[in-house]
Amino acid sequence: MSHLQSYLQELQESLQEFKISGNHKQNVERADIFLGFKDEQDDAPGLIINYTYPDHVSLSSRIYSLDPSIIDKYIPTENDFINYSFYLEDLSLDTCFAFVLLFLRSKKLPLDQLPTKWLNYINHWEQEETRSTGLPFHSWGCLHNALGHAYISYQQVGQEIVTNDTKFKKGFIQCLRFIISVLLADELDPSNLTEVDCEAYQKAMTFLRFEEQKYLQLLKHSITVQLELPVKDSDLKVLVDALITTEKVDFKGVLKHFARTDTQNSWTQNGFGLLAVYKPESGRNISDFMISVDPHLNVHLKDLQMKLEQLEQEARQKYRIDIEDAVPAWQDEIGNSTLISSPKDPPTFLTWKQVVHTIWELYCPARSIKVRGYRHDDTFGHLCTMDQCLPLFTDPNIRKHLTIAKWDAQYNYSTIVFSPTMKKFIAACAANPFDFPKLEDLPNESDFDMIELSGGVAVIHKQGIMLLDDWNIELDDWVIEVMDFSRYVDEYQSLLQQFINTRKIINRITKQIDSLYQDFSSGNSPSRKELDKLNLQTTKQKIEIRKAILESITTNPDPNLKTFREKVEQHWGMVSELEKLYETVVETEKILNNFAEARTNSLIQFITLYGFPMVLFAGFFEFVFGDFAQTFPGGIFLGVHFGGLALFLLLSLIGVWILDRIVKRRPPFQTKSKKKKSTSRPTLNKKQDINNRSLPF
Repeated sequence: MSHLQSYLQELQESLQEFKISGNHKQNVERADIFLGFKDEQDDAPGLIINYTYPDHVSLSSRIYSLDPSIIDKYIPTENDFINYSFYLEDLSLDTCFAFVLLFLRSKKLPLDQLPTKWLNYINHWEQEETRSTGLPFHSWGCLHNALGHAYISYQQVGQEIVTNDTKFKKGFIQCLRFIISVLLADELDPSNLTEVDCEAYQKAMTFLRFEEQKYLQLLKHSITVQLELPVKDSDLKVLVDALITTEKVDFKGVLKHFARTDTQNSWTQNGFGLLAVYKPESGRNISDFMISVDPHLNVHLKDLQMKLEQLEQEARQKYRIDIEDAVPAWQDEIGNSTLISSPKDPPTFLTWKQVVHTIWELYCPARSIKVRGYRHDDTFGHLCTMDQCLPLFTDPNIRKHLTIAKWDAQYNYSTIVFSPTMKKFIAACAANPFDFPKLEDLPNESDFDMIELSGGVAVIHKQGIMLLDDWNIELDDWVIEVMDFSRYVDEYQSLLQQFINTRKIINRITKQIDSLYQDFSSGNSPSRKELDKLNLQTTKQKIEIRKAILESITTNPDPNLKTFREKVEQHWGMVSELEKLYETVVETEKILNNFAEARTNSLIQFITLYGFPMVLFAGFFEFVFGDFAQTFPGGIFLGVHFGGLALFLLLSLIGVWILDRIVKRRPPFQTKSKKKKSTSRPTLNKKQDINNRSLPF
């Protein structure tokens, strides 16, 4: 067994005996060792180890290069390592590995025997490198962070929020066991861990699987866009996927790794190159804003840091907060402009909404695209961005716009990449051509259509259309124009007029139906003549609607124009609304016909009830009138037998009453069915019967 292995075994056996705390301590005593806390002090009673960039990229690299005299001064060989009190900033891989390195150096292990392969991995991890540190479930850094962060919690002691040291030490023991197991298996690759014979490794895998589920859930409530970021030491820009989110639950330090290696949910299939995270009241009641980019992309956030710093200074001056000019509020955490974070003391005066708006305004992919707007005289205007391009036609009353532009490829040698964000931006410009679209103003992909045409594209939104010619080739004295704008202008004007006519038809028929409804609601039922007039009116309405639908059918053989027209009609809802209106008119006609039939049936019923008895008994009482009445004695006056007449009327009324009862009486089979059903039901008391009635079945 080598010296390294024997020391690691010794360390593992004594883990329970170490005095570990995750809280800061003001007074430094002789037996105190601080890792990550405080700034280094040569005259301090205890040992304080920290690092500053660019001298060192990690706490572990600082301890690796620590002068032996410092170790001899604070950790003499005769003193046992367990006699010291350790104050650790966190349970990250860097901090825990730094503890192991300090232990090995206190044992005078030669530097050439220290595990440099693992140290190099930690340096890459601390520099935010996700490509070289492995996929999440095979990454030593991800597994360790998921394990360590699971044991970090805070509690309130008096007026102060502090780390729970009991759980912190349990986490420290698990993390050290995991690190020691990995170091003892020297043949393992830290960026491709497959299986480690250690209980802590299994726990780390379990915690990481749970973090993956939280990440997938987080994606559903986050903003995913494509942004153009500046390349280091270059004027070029590169398109990257960005994830903007609020981390309401702690992701154990692995959110960044999941996002940057997510090839399935990113449009470029290269992971999310920019990550902007808002942590409300993270840790010690301090809200935290953090924006980072993948170092492997070779992009930077210098301009973003400068802009946020400017906004922070303005906000602090507004609230009259004294600031130190030499210390920037928004810190470049690593020193290479790939990770910037909000100030902590005092905390930032900016809102998360301001930060997100600043990111969007700086890195919106449409910023580098310049176009020339098409004008009525068949010429093109000056260079401008798409949001500055004025519409060719606009109608504020019906909120419809047509904007036509030609892309200028010679400006800045830019190229148009129709990413989902670019499509949404063009759709937002088409819907509201007078303002720069904010990030929250971008429509959903279901709210518009983008179709490819000969020579360009058309983005069709219910509130506007933008035609973009991205194929024109402009030389010195001539232009090759592939896209004929005039045909689409004519088609748009035809569609606009059709839309206006459709709205007029819909409004007129809606008013007529509303008027009819008001008449029926107030009890003013129409007469027979009025019903005939209404039926004629609905027939005209159906013909008018069908005529409008037929007019929407294009006979132009150009497939591009046909597709353009169909998509515009779909988003403007012209044909669908006419179809619905036609169905409404047909239903109204049925209602009127049913009303007329009901009135006729009522008349027939009246004739049946009152006419049939009189006709039935009239033959038996012919003696009441005329000469025949003279043959019957009594009750004759003015040639009328009033006794017979009274008997005739009485029997007729009795017949009317009997017929009325027969018509209004329920069918016998219904009564029998109910009785049969009720007799088959078991006898229940009153309370049971009430409970039974409340059942849905």
